[in-house]
Amino acid sequence: MQRTRVELTRVIVDVSLAADGSGVVMQTTGAFSVIDSTITQTDIGLLFAAAAPSQVSIDALSFVDNAGPLRVNRPAPVSVLNSEFRSNTSSVSGGGPGAIHAQAGSNWVIDGSTFDRNSGSGSVGGAVLVETGAQMLIRNSTFSGNSFTVAAAGAGARGAAFGYRSDAAITSVILRHVTMVRPATAPVGIIGSLIGGDAGESGLVLNLFNSILSGSCALEAAAIDVNLGNIESPGDSCDLAAANNQLNVSSGTLALGSLADHGGPTNTYEPAPASPAINNANATFCLAIDQRNYVRPFGGGCDIGSTEVGSRSEGIFADGFE
Repeated sequence: MQRTRVELTRVIVDVSLAADGSGVVMQTTGAFSVIDSTITQTDIGLLFAAAAPSQVSIDALSFVDNAGPLRVNRPAPVSVLNSEFRSNTSSVSGGGPGAIHAQAGSNWVIDGSTFDRNSGSGSVGGAVLVETGAQMLIRNSTFSGNSFTVAAAGAGARGAAFGYRSDAAITSVILRHVTMVRPATAPVGIIGSLIGGDAGESGLVLNLFNSILSGSCALEAAAIDVNLGNIESPGDSCDLAAANNQLNVSSGTLALGSLADHGGPTNTYEPAPASPAINNANATFCLAIDQRNYVRPFGGGCDIGSTEVGSRSEGIFADGFE
């Protein structure tokens, strides 16, 4: 489709009965949106081919049990809001991430979304992979139990939740009020149960604010350019500055609880009242709402991570902007 606006609203794409598995392939220079819909049991997921859409808007998508990711390999703006990416396992040729593949200068904003138990089949990026000059802002979102296939893990795959490849085209990533939790069990060989990358850091800009990293990273020294108000648990592998972040926090002290329905459109973690995540976010980078669209701050300050514990008042900024 060329120069056409395409919108899928309250649509279920389930190709479990199709002979070839199939999926959704879009070719348009117009705007494309998916609203309150499900894509499941596809072989290729959702792919944009040949043309660069003017805008890709994803809102309340359930992307479940697919063998290919949401992939944009054209220089297009992409927004993903209030969506769930769950139990997707990549089987694409050459390997790839389970949930999202950002390439070729695409510019992403991911907000209020959860990535749960996705598995990659490539060398980097179990759930999400950013490369070749793509830009990505992830805020008020949760990553839980993401991993790699046995074969990918055995070959030393890096970054089970989030991965990047850097090259001559600068890739830029910002994580703000994100909660990342490693899988309880994972195949042997994974390097970095949360964040990891390929090809060095010279082509990467990576900033991390007010986020919880419950797991490990596979990063070179000084890979994170700015890091403020974060917690790493239980170790110190993510190259965070001790002066501006909490490091080596035990899992018991962090007290995240379980991924569950704590309000809002997607599952989240809600730390216990005594968790060091409570009231300890960097105030400069505090967002006006949390992943559930509940108002921040509640109490003495903003909480670190994707949820604001104790808050139950919905904010007026549904798009996440102050």
